[in-house]
Amino acid sequence: MQFFAERRRKTIVLSTSAEASSPFAGFHSLCTSVPEKQLVRSLLSHEQAAHARGRNMPSTPQLPTETQLSPREIEVMALIVKGLINKEIASRLNISLATVVTHRHNIMEKLALKSVSALTIYAVTRGYVDISEI
Repeated sequence: MQFFAERRRKTIVLSTSAEASSPFAGFHSLCTSVPEKQLVRSLLSHEQAAHARGRNMPSTPQLPTETQLSPREIEVMALIVKGLINKEIASRLNISLATVVTHRHNIMEKLALKSVSALTIYAVTRGYVDISEI
């Protein structure tokens, strides 16, 4: 316990309960027995708070240029992450439904991601979407 107490600001405790009376009260903590969406939101919230909304994060290596997203793909990605369905994205951007599906496919391929959860983490950690907008 002393080891963690000395590193309180750098420690995140994973717990199965959200009780404040645990021996780790006062530490940053995450309850792991919540729905996945809520856990991901908590993780991203901790990440943004700890790194001043990304300003203090260490620089990440640039992806090779062939995996860079186009400005339109970034727009589509942001709307996907915000929870819009393909039809809503098409309407908002004045593009066809087929174009949205193509952009979605290209985004996932370029980034080598398999799920919207992974895409959400990517978008938030890279500053494309703020966690409060999700």
